[in-house]
Amino acid sequence: MKRSAHDCTTTPAMRRRRTRRSQRGEVYFETLITVPVVLFFFVQVWQLNELFVANLVVGHAAYAAARAAVVLGPDDPSRYDGEDVDDLTDGTTRMDDVTMAAQIVASSAPTLDLDSLVVQCDTALAPDDRNAPLDATVMADFKCPWWLSLVCLGGDTITLEKKVTFPYQGASYEYE
Repeated sequence: MKRSAHDCTTTPAMRRRRTRRSQRGEVYFETLITVPVVLFFFVQVWQLNELFVANLVVGHAAYAAARAAVVLGPDDPSRYDGEDVDDLTDGTTRMDDVTMAAQIVASSAPTLDLDSLVVQCDTALAPDDRNAPLDATVMADFKCPWWLSLVCLGGDTITLEKKVTFPYQGASYEYE
């Protein structure tokens, strides 16, 4: 059996080294392709998590606003610059306090725009019906960072809205 010159110059160890080198190049190339895709996926999951947390915080802010409205509505008018009892219209001191209660809760989410926070209370309350439902609605904008705006579909913000209903069970006191 005659050996060729090619067989003499390449040993099995050399062939294995050459194969490993070519596989290293493949692994490097595959890593360059997959790491950005996986990183992008995790960043979008993180952004969705931020959106869901902000949505929960808006719901809790609506709960706080409804509770504040139920407590502050029938409170003593002398504490609210002589405003009528149960006056929860915009611009009143009572409504400002209800809005403050929602803002305190909403400030726990850094992705919510507190300047866009709007609190609305259903003011269709009959003075003699203390079991009427009170609806408090809180709306706030979720701020999307420009580098993660895929969750926001390219927009700058998403408006989140939550509504909470409480029984309006304030006591009917006579204030002097």
